[in-house]
Amino acid sequence: MSDYKIGILTIGYNRANNLLRLLNSINAATFPTDDVDLLISIDNSGTKDVENAANSFKWLHGRKKIYTYPERLGLRKHILKCGDFLDFYDALVVLEDDLVVAPSFYMYVLMTVNKYIENNNIAGISLYTHLWNHNAGLPFTPCPSMYDVYFLQMAQSWGQVWLKSQWKDFKRWYEENKEFDRADDFPDFMTNWTKSWLKYHNKYCVTQNKYFVYPYNSYTTCFGEAGEHSVVSVSNFQVPMMFGNIETLRLPDFNSNDAIKYDIFYERQGLEKFFRLHDGELTVDIYGKKIRQVKNRKYLLSSRVLPYKVIKTFALQMRPQEQNIIYDVQGNDIFLYDTEIEASKSQGNDEENHYIYYHRIYGNTRLLLKTCFKLIIEDVHIAIIQKRKKYKK
Repeated sequence: MSDYKIGILTIGYNRANNLLRLLNSINAATFPTDDVDLLISIDNSGTKDVENAANSFKWLHGRKKIYTYPERLGLRKHILKCGDFLDFYDALVVLEDDLVVAPSFYMYVLMTVNKYIENNNIAGISLYTHLWNHNAGLPFTPCPSMYDVYFLQMAQSWGQVWLKSQWKDFKRWYEENKEFDRADDFPDFMTNWTKSWLKYHNKYCVTQNKYFVYPYNSYTTCFGEAGEHSVVSVSNFQVPMMFGNIETLRLPDFNSNDAIKYDIFYERQGLEKFFRLHDGELTVDIYGKKIRQVKNRKYLLSSRVLPYKVIKTFALQMRPQEQNIIYDVQGNDIFLYDTEIEASKSQGNDEENHYIYYHRIYGNTRLLLKTCFKLIIEDVHIAIIQKRKKYKK
């Protein structure tokens, strides 16, 4: 079904049961042939538990190869080293041990690799779909289209495909850009990730204007369990997975007018045409997190109340949020500013209404208060654990 050699790489460290859960979900998936290489790369945790689990696992669809290391690499170094396996493959499905895959994940991989492997606008392919804007701390819904995928200027670590040429280009960029400074066009919360390899891949996507292919229906989900980089287990990253098999996918050309694209702030690209503006004249900031990009362009579309001339206002009613612009839904929640003309701040922009809109809160305020109290207790608990860890060091 594909002329390209595609391997599956699983990554483990110190969670044997998690790795087996992932491996079993891969084994249960649909494969067109039984000639698929499964690579299991295990960082050194000081015990043989994970290696023993990998050895006990019977791979039903091809060859199994296990890689271990004499010393601990750490997550960033381990992940980047795994990229070297692309010397032997055209594409590599990369899966960490806190994931499970959908039955049709490999069929999705085959079809998207065939479509996008030679496209230099594409930095990789995601198996996971985001339903949460991590930068804004709010839900994210990609706008549906006639296609099965969209494009997002964000790399992925919860199930992704690395493409040989594109990964090698990223590695060359990484070697020259290991110093990580704040930038106006990059989210601060990612800059603050201290041990991350992913923030470099994300920065590469932004600076080189590259995108990942994202499915509307996810082919992985993440358990978010406590581990090396997470203090407690959370279910926030669980998303619905595609169920059953797929035979075809509707895949857009990258430059198609119908293709849906988002930047790294989860903001819809291409909204200029609805205001009859030229490309590069509008900054879209409906989530309100592009703090340092306010005056980068003449026009700004934002939910924030700012001291500039308001040209037009919109409501937050339709979903996803950009539909309010496309369908010209009038209201007082989103503002189109001319940033070259200063003015007094406009009225409106009720933050509570925004919260209700994004979280769909309706009724049962007593339960809401109980939930808020529980979350506050959990935050205090996490802070105490982190302080203890810091003290022990």
